[in-house]
Amino acid sequence: MGGVSIDNRNTIDWRGALEAAWERRHSVAARATFADDCEAYRLLHGWSEGIFGLEIDRYGEVALIRGKQEYNDALPAIAEALEALHPWQAILAKPWRGSAPEALSGELPADPVVVKEHGLRFAVELSQPANPGLHLDARVPRRWLASSDRCVDRRVLNLFAFTGSLGVAAMAGGARVVHIDSQRGALTRCARNHELNGQRVDQRDLLRGNIFQHLKRSRKRQRFGGIICDPPPYPAGTKTPTAPKRLESVAGLASLTAPLLEERGWLMLLFHDHGRSHDEHEAEAIAGAASSAVTLVAKERFVSDDDYPADTPDHQLRVSVLERR
Repeated sequence: MGGVSIDNRNTIDWRGALEAAWERRHSVAARATFADDCEAYRLLHGWSEGIFGLEIDRYGEVALIRGKQEYNDALPAIAEALEALHPWQAILAKPWRGSAPEALSGELPADPVVVKEHGLRFAVELSQPANPGLHLDARVPRRWLASSDRCVDRRVLNLFAFTGSLGVAAMAGGARVVHIDSQRGALTRCARNHELNGQRVDQRDLLRGNIFQHLKRSRKRQRFGGIICDPPPYPAGTKTPTAPKRLESVAGLASLTAPLLEERGWLMLLFHDHGRSHDEHEAEAIAGAASSAVTLVAKERFVSDDDYPADTPDHQLRVSVLERR
């Protein structure tokens, strides 16, 4: 989509731009996705809504602005436009990289804020320099995990667990979930999110360690009805962010995870790389599984909800569910 570049930021009608974005999320047609029982979503996805380099997220009664430094002078005007839309408890601004948010109005929440999403509850830590604990573009796979019968009475492995939101959704859908992450703090946050949803989990379900090493050790010992794989853009073990390394990581993950699946078990892969199409990512995963003598068949696909609009689905989060045959 065309839009305003950073160089032309002083020409932006902030009130008009944010009113239009608010209406797109709160119209009658959009309400089921963004307003009813969904307190966390992207309010403005500037990359494709006309304001390159700016994002605004809603977490309950807090608005979080994240933008390139060229927008710093415009922050008071952006906050004023946001205040005209909603009586926020706080409006926060966070630099694009490396620093904690600052309050433009209200106060920076010292404690985690709990937000609702289609019947589930998640704690977000808005004082964090990095993602506060809930990837908003992954709402669609969370909805699938919670509502699909593919989780019922299955043992599900959640890799790169982060704060466990995908595992929480799978457990809501009837699964027993095992999380793996390399960070102890992530697993603590996983446990908290399960507790918020009244879900029982113990330390045997929260495994800390190198995911690739764990998968290699587990190939002959464990089987799962489903595996969730949401690696960071450059997974652990990748030394350089070159395209060949990213492709090797997709194929490598599929080669390690596919043998752990039961027959008719499913592998959910989340793809963040905008340099490759959905078809190419799926083909890479299927080829990786085949290198371990496992056949995977693509069954379902998703992209982000409409709060992440894009000219092409290949610029959104893409999700594939592949089944072992």
